[in-house]
Amino acid sequence: AETDSPLRRVGVVDAQKRDRVGPAGHLLDEAQSITVVDHHIDSDCDFRTDEYICDRVGAVTTLIVEKLYDEGCLDSLTVEECTLMALGIHADTGSLSFDSATHRDARALMHLMERGASQRAVAEYSHSPPTPLQRDAFMHAMNELQRVACGR
Repeated sequence: AETDSPLRRVGVVDAQKRDRVGPAGHLLDEAQSITVVDHHIDSDCDFRTDEYICDRVGAVTTLIVEKLYDEGCLDSLTVEECTLMALGIHADTGSLSFDSATHRDARALMHLMERGASQRAVAEYSHSPPTPLQRDAFMHAMNELQRVACGR
């Protein structure tokens, strides 16, 4: 359902319930388009979606890496972006040791490592929560995101 809102698109990652979106929940009503990417296949989405990507993998980041790979966009990622995505996969899969980890998670890590994901950073940060400074840096980076065209 298209709206006249200037908010063109919202992406919801690792959640399919409005109450899990928290204070940003109102954006679900304002967005012209909503994409959900999740790996919790036993959950039902309780809000409107225009694109729904959900599959049984250990890490939601795996689904994002696969989509970027399929669209020919992985090579446009920076080493830092590859490292952050690798950290996400390690966090969700217990460094591939959880029962939920799949060969697809390992393949996504391989793609990220091939593009320079820092194993040193993964070793240093994968087992500790982010510091307030790191959270602030992440929020700053999120606020500076820009859409770029890529593909084959």
